Amino acid sequence: MGFDLYGSRGNYFRCTWSWWFPLWHFVCWSCGEDVLTDEDERMGKYNDGHHIDADKCQKIVEKLTSLLDSGEVKAYEESSKAHFKRLGDPSYPFEEENIRRFVVFVKDSNGFNIDWEMSREFRGGRPN
Repeated sequence: MGFDLYGSRGNYFRCTWSWWFPLWHFVCWSCGEDVLTDEDERMGKYNDGHHIDADKCQKIVEKLTSLLDSGEVKAYEESSKAHFKRLGDPSYPFEEENIRRFVVFVKDSNGFNIDWEMSREFRGGRPN
């Protein structure tokens, strides 16, 4: 099972849970309360249909693009890999490429929902 994001313009982004949690954690950490509410941060960890509106999406794109351009995302990736290697637990991978994919999705989404129910309907009612 994964996290399914549906943009208001019909685009789609999917992550397995192990890829989504580090991505969402990074988004919350980098955007913080200037962009996301406590509810956004909390509900982003669930597939319950939470909506991130177009204004927040624009701010997320701006912040993540800035961090990508500055090399901070790459540095975070290297730090994350080293941390989990020391722990001997590669369960939560983080890669710059996943952030890049997410930025493309968010930029084109005009707002999005995190909603497994929609994905279930999309796949004909069958879970992964």
